[in-house]
Amino acid sequence: MHSMKICRFSPNGPEDVGMQIWDPIDPSELETGKPVQRGHVYHEDTAHGYMAGVWDCTPMTVKFAPYPVNEFMFLLEGSVTMRLGDGSEVTINAGETFIIPKSLPCQWKQEGYVRKFFAIFENPGIPATQNILDHKIILPQPSGPVGGMQQLKIQDAEGFLGSVPIQQKHVYFSDSTDQFSVGVTYSAPFETVSKPAAKSEMMILLQGTAIITDDYGSEFNVNAGDTIYIPKGAAYRWKSTEYVRQIYCCFDPA
Repeated sequence: MHSMKICRFSPNGPEDVGMQIWDPIDPSELETGKPVQRGHVYHEDTAHGYMAGVWDCTPMTVKFAPYPVNEFMFLLEGSVTMRLGDGSEVTINAGETFIIPKSLPCQWKQEGYVRKFFAIFENPGIPATQNILDHKIILPQPSGPVGGMQQLKIQDAEGFLGSVPIQQKHVYFSDSTDQFSVGVTYSAPFETVSKPAAKSEMMILLQGTAIITDDYGSEFNVNAGDTIYIPKGAAYRWKSTEYVRQIYCCFDPA
């Protein structure tokens, strides 16, 4: 498993190592293109088939097939079109997030260069989400669904310094084992005591600002548009003085 320290995702990978050229995609899986892919894995749990990082790739079209993993993606550059089993297509553009459930029959098509942040959960040996044919490409919305988000019931009020905030949440996706989930949250200002993260979490801040301080003394000033990664077990404090909205992807191995 990679470092347990909190980090800020960079579109170009860490300053000291950047992004590395990855092994070629198997030609038997491709319909068109000779793609060159690069990436950097910020956090990996090989025992559970989980990793999170940054990836880029030249144009390609993959053959129609069941998607091999659960994957959450934040598209940084380019666009991707996903063709589904009923013939419909969904196009995702830079600045948008999407989720592909494991085993969903689909085809990945990109006519140009693509860069993304990603989190993958393979969960080998575990069946995909039930009724997979009823699922589609999932597109989390910054403001949640049309019907609004659900107000959270705060279970651990002692973890806050000062008043307990009003928070809302909507879960867009959870895998069949409830280890991997994606959603959106909206919260009033709040401050916490330092405590270990209960799960690994990729946070994409959509609105507001926050200060995250870890037990190593590192302070992260997080602004709208930033992506922060907090590994499970990493102790940290959170402070925000304004309303914050974020899309999250959490992983908590069973």
